[in-house]
Amino acid sequence: MTITRTTIVAEARSWIGTPYRHQASLKGVGCDCLGLVRGVWRAVLGAEPEAVPVLKNRFGLSQLEIDASTRAIVDQGLQKAVGYAITKVQEFTVAKPLSVDVKSDLIKHAVDFALTHIPDALAYFGLDDPQKLAQTIEARLGILAMQTSTQARSPAAPATAA
Repeated sequence: MTITRTTIVAEARSWIGTPYRHQASLKGVGCDCLGLVRGVWRAVLGAEPEAVPVLKNRFGLSQLEIDASTRAIVDQGLQKAVGYAITKVQEFTVAKPLSVDVKSDLIKHAVDFALTHIPDALAYFGLDDPQKLAQTIEARLGILAMQTSTQARSPAAPATAA
């Protein structure tokens, strides 16, 4: 098989639409600049000449470690936001019963709390827009509220039968 410039360009163009993903190299799933070259190489020439090491950022963390760490910050922050929002809504409903839309107020307080306390982590995942964040909180509201209430209670140790 003769490898031509046309073959290489056609393969590279077949990657159009593949999203950017740091250190990835899978057509249609994700790649970075080196990943594109690696993917084209594999398609046109076969196996790569040598394995590419996992690159670390200046803090010594790979992108996957950063993603997991930031995701944990967002999850913990959203749990705290919902816990805060539940407290605020409970305080308000005691003062003015039947005059509050609990779900809307809960989401509003949770969004305000999260945007104030974890803005960088939210921005990292594109959740720094209040409307998008509100939709995310609403979609996860049951899970977050359950996690919040579970963490708030510390279960007693089970009694053992003698």
